[in-house]
Amino acid sequence: MKGCECMAASSRSTGVVVVTLISMVCCCLAVVFASLTPLAETGPHANKFGSSGMWSAIVFLVLLYVVPLIMYMCGIKFIKYIMALFCAIGLMMSVAFAFDAIVTLLIKGSPDADYVSPAIGLAASAVIGTIANIVWYILAFKKSKNVHIQAI
Repeated sequence: MKGCECMAASSRSTGVVVVTLISMVCCCLAVVFASLTPLAETGPHANKFGSSGMWSAIVFLVLLYVVPLIMYMCGIKFIKYIMALFCAIGLMMSVAFAFDAIVTLLIKGSPDADYVSPAIGLAASAVIGTIANIVWYILAFKKSKNVHIQAI
């Protein structure tokens, strides 16, 4: 057995890889920004900035993104559907993070509060993550148009 022979980089597979990495960065940034907002004080299991819980959440997220991505890059076909499931979960998380950040700014927002910048960062990373996840679906499942030219 030769091991993992990764697929040749087509523009679609390269796009899926790039958008997956963008989504991963946005998700990790959302965890960091959320830990700096009042969301970190909502319960005993909330991640506060710099805590072991925050770092373990980031490591867990990176593994959830990287392991399937490596399998995808190695040409394992069914992994795309597992990645789609993770993408759906990430999409729901991004929308929830954006909603939480916007509500936090509207309800508790005073211009001089310490958490205004992190809440704006959370909203921005969540919106970018939402866009990245939607683009991921388009790139991963778009039907390719094969052009056949017949010689007469």
